[in-house]
Amino acid sequence: MSTPKGYSTQEKDDRLKSEFATIQPIGPKKFGLDVSVSMYHQLVNDGDLIDAVPLEDNGDVISLTVNGHGANKGDIVYFKTGNQANRQIKVWDVPDANTIVLSETIISSEPLPAIGDEIDILAPIMPRTNGEGDIYVTSGGTKFIKNGSEVLVTEDTVTPANNIPLPVKLTGLDGDVVINSTNLNLAVQLDHDSANPDSVQIGDGTEIVLINASGEMQISDDTARTSLASIDGKDFATQTTSAALLTELQLKADLSETQPVSAASLPLPSGASTEATLGNLLTELQAKADLGETQPVSAASLPLPSGAATEATLGNLLTELQAKADLGETQPVSAASLPLPSGAATEATMGNLLTELQAKADLGETQPVSAASLPLPAGAATEGTLSSLNLKFGTIGQKASGGSTSVVLSTTQEQILTDIKDATSLLNTVETGNEVIDLTGVTDSAWVQLFASTSADVKKASIFMSSGKLVEFGVGAAASEVRKFVIPPGGLPGQQLELSIASGSRVAYKMVSGEATGVSGEKLVINWMG
Repeated sequence: MSTPKGYSTQEKDDRLKSEFATIQPIGPKKFGLDVSVSMYHQLVNDGDLIDAVPLEDNGDVISLTVNGHGANKGDIVYFKTGNQANRQIKVWDVPDANTIVLSETIISSEPLPAIGDEIDILAPIMPRTNGEGDIYVTSGGTKFIKNGSEVLVTEDTVTPANNIPLPVKLTGLDGDVVINSTNLNLAVQLDHDSANPDSVQIGDGTEIVLINASGEMQISDDTARTSLASIDGKDFATQTTSAALLTELQLKADLSETQPVSAASLPLPSGASTEATLGNLLTELQAKADLGETQPVSAASLPLPSGAATEATLGNLLTELQAKADLGETQPVSAASLPLPSGAATEATMGNLLTELQAKADLGETQPVSAASLPLPAGAATEGTLSSLNLKFGTIGQKASGGSTSVVLSTTQEQILTDIKDATSLLNTVETGNEVIDLTGVTDSAWVQLFASTSADVKKASIFMSSGKLVEFGVGAAASEVRKFVIPPGGLPGQQLELSIASGSRVAYKMVSGEATGVSGEKLVINWMG
């Protein structure tokens, strides 16, 4: 049995020929359908740019123009930018170095790719494994970005100075974390109870504290030593002077005793008032306190009361009032309290009128109407013209031909069959000699001419076919045939196909796309009627 056939997409596309699946050996006397197990790699580092997007007659896109694309059938076109970004479509065919035929049709109702869109060509490659089936995975080593440049992590056991380790950086809510015993919450515990106690040095990184044989920490304060040396050997006071000084200090410390203090020669603090300035200030204050004297007051910087008008709002108000005073501008007027003019309708009289009109509008009430004196519309038939017309047509009913009224059909009226049991009896067989068609060798790609030019209009056809395939007939010049109808397997026994093929038409036929080539013994019988 043969392998299944199919298309590259679930939607049947007539431009893509259905193909048989291929097989390959999978064991002794065993074959299986080919299954593509592959990975894809980019043909070039940078994406290609679309140079042109050819459109079909219906606006669909089935191919791309990419100069020097380098793609092969079975590769993948990966759209990186544009309306089709991130879509992947297989390459169906590569007619030349600049054209790629897609295995899927991008229909005109979709967003279409455009010139300048960036694509990648992805080529398949089979993955490799070792003897145990493990897939080989290789890389260029671990890299990281340092100061804007790519750096390869390196471990050099011969020259450690050449090591480039992978940096590790911890960042918390408050910034970078410094790795130390505090941040790592490590408590340092020294052991002094064992036979070998821990030892700790105390110092500033250069000098360390010394311990003498008595276990005392030796501390040297150079500043204190210098000060003590300066007073060493001095006699500060004798017993007598010290006693007198003590007595004087005791008296001074007794606050109940009047202490002699003089400020006569003390200078005034900076900015203090003198007697003269205080006298001038007193005179000024006495004058200000007299309300009979005019007091200087400035409101330049005082804020306006809440809601007070500013110069801007007063200016706008002035403009508005000037406009209102101009009688050329429409003024707002209220007539709510004005008296009605003499004879004007009141709400009561209007109510009575409304009641009357509602009664007249009630179609259930008989309305007086007279058409006795109304003129007829222009072109209306009078009693005289109707009488004349009645004489022309006579009485109603079927008559002999002599007593019937003639009727003229329009120029576009289709054929009318009257009282004929089988309308096809009016049709004559045309194009005799072409009733039997041999389908041997007929393909789904090349049209075979049946009539170079029909001798008459063809309106119907009775068809029988011994083949189980689909055959299509087209009309038109060579290489420009347009499908006219399709004959199903077995033809149309007992039926007649309505046709409209004008006289002088070229008629050709072929297998419908996807059908197998005709073989010996497959025939088609057609009676052409006009």
